[in-house]
Amino acid sequence: MVNLSKMEMAEHHHQRKRLLQDFLIPSLDNETFKEKLYWVDRQMGVFRILWKHQSSSHFRSEDSEVYKQWAIAKRLWNPYNKKAHTMAKQRLRAALLKLKHVRCIKRDSQYREYQIDISPDETYATHTPTDNFVTTWPYPPHRQSSNDTDESDQSLDYSYEDYLESDEFIDQFLRSNLMSL
Repeated sequence: MVNLSKMEMAEHHHQRKRLLQDFLIPSLDNETFKEKLYWVDRQMGVFRILWKHQSSSHFRSEDSEVYKQWAIAKRLWNPYNKKAHTMAKQRLRAALLKLKHVRCIKRDSQYREYQIDISPDETYATHTPTDNFVTTWPYPPHRQSSNDTDESDQSLDYSYEDYLESDEFIDQFLRSNLMSL
């Protein structure tokens, strides 16, 4: 069993990349990948990603730049692996499928179109988006620990990390980010 210090755990937490908050939305907003990843309708949360099949005669290695950069961000890119582009695309697809708030709405031979769902519900009746969205979020839930060991400190760190990946956090992030146009 690996016993990480609080500092190492905090460092690990900061290294962990989240697809929606750390990669997709910033890349879309900054137009990082140009025609490979772009907003179709930002207010509706619709974006498009280049999705050419590697066996296509139109495929170039640059076409998989979005997948490659996601793999690099996750520290999973291996340039020496012949299947690196395919594996990176599979990882991005799997990550997109895991996101509760993102769904594929259109597919063709060149692109996939996804929509980030920001539909209103009763959870947010009391939370109004602001320019500084961090201030409106409630504190993350904390796990209770029965002893005062290092494990209790770790559970708090993991609890915060879990919160950052929770549906509640993502809902609020999306609402504040997409509604502040």
